[in-house]
Amino acid sequence: MPMTQERIEARSRHARRKQSNRYRELFEAANEMILVHESSGQLLDANEKTCQRLGYSRAELLRKNYVDIQSPRYAPLFTQRLFELSRQGVAVHESAYVRRDGAVIPVQTSCRSFSYGGRPAILCIARDSMKNNHLSTAALLTKVREALKT
Repeated sequence: MPMTQERIEARSRHARRKQSNRYRELFEAANEMILVHESSGQLLDANEKTCQRLGYSRAELLRKNYVDIQSPRYAPLFTQRLFELSRQGVAVHESAYVRRDGAVIPVQTSCRSFSYGGRPAILCIARDSMKNNHLSTAALLTKVREALKT
């Protein structure tokens, strides 16, 4: 039985929806904080890990600007870093986010420009630097202990 145009379009919509769901699952399953924002800084999306770490609901977070969650030390660098990103396409920086309760979380951000829903946006993946420092310290202590045993 030949497929009608309507059936072809329905299958295509179903395939796109399925693919979109898979990408959303990956986005939410990530162990890093993921934020999507406009060049103005307006947040467009955030994964669950970001919401948990910063202490906001997704709806609350999406009413904020990227600069709003930056620590006072890093917020003034937003424009400079955006310029660097536009020139190089990617940017990796040390930064710090401020949680709802005021606690500061040192992070390393890796950002790149991309198309989000057909419009230009910036994808930032942030790794908690404190966790990395603890891991590095633990690894160093293990090496020192091993060296002392010999």
